[in-house]
Amino acid sequence: MVPPDLIWVMKGTCSKYTIKGILVSSCKVDAADRRSLQMTENNKEKTALRITGMTCAACSGAVERSLRKVDGVDFAAVNLATETALVVHGREVSLEELRKAVERVGYGISDELPEEGDRIRYLRSRRDLLQALAVTVPLMVLMLLHMTGYHLPWFPLVELAAAGFVVFYVGRGSIRGAWIAVTHFHTNMDTLISVGAASAWITTLLHVMGVPIASFGSIGAMIVALHISGRFIESSLRDKAAKEIKNLLKLRAVEARAVIGGEEIRIPI
Repeated sequence: MVPPDLIWVMKGTCSKYTIKGILVSSCKVDAADRRSLQMTENNKEKTALRITGMTCAACSGAVERSLRKVDGVDFAAVNLATETALVVHGREVSLEELRKAVERVGYGISDELPEEGDRIRYLRSRRDLLQALAVTVPLMVLMLLHMTGYHLPWFPLVELAAAGFVVFYVGRGSIRGAWIAVTHFHTNMDTLISVGAASAWITTLLHVMGVPIASFGSIGAMIVALHISGRFIESSLRDKAAKEIKNLLKLRAVEARAVIGGEEIRIPI
């Protein structure tokens, strides 16, 4: 039974599930309502949000601090792994107020179902990984040949173009994340990756221009490729988990059999 002091303020078809040992109801709602699930418990309202754009703990921390600054919010917690935020407030806080707080630090609120976003992210990360490896692996081979004494006169120009493609095109997602963080006066993992990779590429640019400096453009491409590999592994696991959950849900019973007055009847669940 759902606790009597737990009142849902949304309409829809509901089923029961458990969060941290508390039995609550899950409602099937329209996309407009899906983004904000509100309930009242012990005179406190809770709002659950799906946050987009976060890539590391620094991102989730920035969103959490911004939400806590909203007038009326008593508590806010952001989970990076599930990309969700739980906001507890003593008065009615509109979704627009919370959205503005999230956007103030450069992130957003999504209306997509989690599995839809996970699938899109998986396909994007796989594409980026294939592009990064297709360029970085040959570049690493050429770099090793160059380092072992087989100097290729055209290698710096190839390194400049190939590393630039990986750093600035394949790694554009990280650059975008870094720009969002910097313009909102905080840093994150994308900032570290982008600054490191771009700095390595600049050494190749200076080397090609005749400045007596060692060229590390290949290292910049490797940094981005390793970073994208991690993103791919993460998104792959999330996509696999979403599929497994869907398969489990298909195993649930759709009807129950009951004997009433000596007669067996089937009752839809």
